[in-house]
Amino acid sequence: MKLKGKKAIITGGSRGLGKATAIAFAQLGVDVAITGRNEEKLKSTVLELQASGVNAFYEVFDVGNYEDVKVGIKNIISKLLKFIL
Repeated sequence: MKLKGKKAIITGGSRGLGKATAIAFAQLGVDVAITGRNEEKLKSTVLELQASGVNAFYEVFDVGNYEDVKVGIKNIISKLLKFIL
């Protein structure tokens, strides 16, 4: 399956399994948006992802807060669309 050029949103992307998944996708050429609650860890992970040559960014929110999720996902989609158009 060819994933290069695809887009992914990964929650909990700053550590653990989420981070490992984000790195694996980035190494396959997938543009990655990660979410989490710790902005410093998110920033650090985005730098790692970008080192793979992909577009990567983050949004800070807690997936347990539905209103924050709606805003965060809307922001992510807006940013991802810039890479598509």
